[in-house]
Amino acid sequence: MEQARHSPCSVRNWWREVVLVLAIVAIAATLRFHALDQMPGLYHDEAYNGLDALRVLAGERPIWFEANNGREPLFIYLIAAAIGLCGRTPATIRLVSAALGTLTVVATYLMAREMFGRRVSWLAALLAGITFWTVNLSRIGFRAVALPLFSALTIWGVWRACRRQTWLAWLLAGALWGLSFYTYLAARFTLLVWMLCAAYCWFSPRRRATRQGWVIFALTALLVVMPLGIYAVTHLDTFFARSGQIGIWQPDISDGHPWRTLLVQIARVALMFVYRGDFIPRHNLPLRPVFDPLIAPFFVGGVLLALMRLRRESTYPFLLFWTGVMLLPTILAEGAPHFLRAVGVLPVVLLFPAVALDAAAIWLGRRAPRALVWGALGVLLLASAGLTYRDYFWRLAPSETLYYNLEAGATELAADVNRFLGVGWQGSGWRATPPNTEAQSVVYLDHRLWEGWASLAYLIPATERLLLIDPASPPAPVAGDRDVAIYCWPYANADAALQLLPADRLISIKASSRERGDLETETRLLYVRYSATRQRVPRQLAAPFEDGIVLWDADISAPAPDRLLVRLYWEARAPVATSYTVFVHVRRSEQMLGQDDSLPGLGRYPTNRWRIGDVVADEHVIALSAPCEAADEMWVGLYELESQQRLRVLSEAGAPLGDHVTLSGLCKTD
Repeated sequence: MEQARHSPCSVRNWWREVVLVLAIVAIAATLRFHALDQMPGLYHDEAYNGLDALRVLAGERPIWFEANNGREPLFIYLIAAAIGLCGRTPATIRLVSAALGTLTVVATYLMAREMFGRRVSWLAALLAGITFWTVNLSRIGFRAVALPLFSALTIWGVWRACRRQTWLAWLLAGALWGLSFYTYLAARFTLLVWMLCAAYCWFSPRRRATRQGWVIFALTALLVVMPLGIYAVTHLDTFFARSGQIGIWQPDISDGHPWRTLLVQIARVALMFVYRGDFIPRHNLPLRPVFDPLIAPFFVGGVLLALMRLRRESTYPFLLFWTGVMLLPTILAEGAPHFLRAVGVLPVVLLFPAVALDAAAIWLGRRAPRALVWGALGVLLLASAGLTYRDYFWRLAPSETLYYNLEAGATELAADVNRFLGVGWQGSGWRATPPNTEAQSVVYLDHRLWEGWASLAYLIPATERLLLIDPASPPAPVAGDRDVAIYCWPYANADAALQLLPADRLISIKASSRERGDLETETRLLYVRYSATRQRVPRQLAAPFEDGIVLWDADISAPAPDRLLVRLYWEARAPVATSYTVFVHVRRSEQMLGQDDSLPGLGRYPTNRWRIGDVVADEHVIALSAPCEAADEMWVGLYELESQQRLRVLSEAGAPLGDHVTLSGLCKTD
């Protein structure tokens, strides 16, 4: 037997299996880490995880994190380690998810190997690596991603312990189970699974030999989970708060009909695997079922095989029971199917299609060459991986829906603040930018933005150059010759905030990022930025208008053949009492190609707010009815809206020259 165990054929098979598993892990890692730093936004649940990780780095060691409805600690401690290496970036949080998701593929292989043997383990591991649900879960910073890993390891540990019957194996299995309670709240439902498994083995004549092992398993898990259990017993209101908020027994959720709601929920969850899945873009490509059309028939076939083989061995009843119990968190909560709450079925549910694929390979292998059969299965699984890649990287990741669901506007705001301050993560990459020690710029940020978006507090490092605008304790203007930016709430009067801008500067206004709630269809502006910088302003035009207004220069670019971007530089040499409208008209002889008539400063900084000595950068986007040509002209001027009276352009002596400035050379492309 010793010679057979170490025969050349055995060693060759072992190396072949290792290479195959490594190839599967490589595919899984590619789907999880590829362009991870380019994902949009940072959802507030992710940001809260990052904020609590910063608490850990600051020296705190909580066993339960109470913010944001309460969260288990394991994922947050791992994030703390990642932040210590890479800094405060969105990718740092998601890096932990990608790593845990990749490890889950290995754990799935070990679990399936112990339960079913080599072929099923390869298939299950590959399915764990390429299934859309597992890929998406591994690319967003939710603590739920850790539960499938520890579920697979616990099942592997229990099956291994049942086979080996050593106290050390049972000790390891119990420790893994205990650790699963530190991952995600759905782990609490595993208590029902393992209690019934232990009861079955305890009273089954064929399984009584495992009694001592189950005792070791339970006691070890109890010892591991005891710190969290003590917290739960002493803080029942916070530990179980989330469960009470979303249960279908709440009258406002079930409309007073909980049993009818329960039946509807069961039906929706049963269909989520092959027909209609989660609709939330953070969890899924909206309504995409768990399994694509190539794998769905094998999932159904696997469930039927499990039902047919219930009496043959205990593995199949366990698969069905585990799946049913671990679906309860989404069945008993609002909004089913909900892929985060249902995460406890992973990776066990992947064993159903794996078993069916293996059975199909065996059946076909009796009628065709094995190499051909497994080659066909390989093509099928690679095609499924291709569908996952298409649905995630081509359909979900670049979608406007995911952009708003991940609160990307707030992330853009944080990056904009960091760029102005010269600190932290500045909008791209894995690592945060080292602080610019020479930067002296100052940012004033409306307290409503800071309090409304957790991602700001996570992504913007603490610095004395960031000041919050709070009416209860308004900040004073900073002293010294510094650049200043003010980030205002768009729906409040900004007059008081604008008093913080230093004088004699270039004033620029930005209003681009937008946000939208999960169940909303309309977007709204997130913030308006007013910046006052010492940037040198070109003065090539020097065209004076009436009322003391001067047009110093105009930058014109063509980002597209049918669009012009115009930046005008204005100055008020005397107080302006009237709010004038700026007009920018692109003309071809007598034909109007495009125009923009609007208040200056994106409508946020009208002329009656201008201060003497400031130069105002005023941007306009002109959509053209035809691509511009060399002979086209641009007319620029101002008028009073109510009377439609245009201001006249003046000569150096003050004589009127016309009612607009004519610009040429419009066709330069970027």
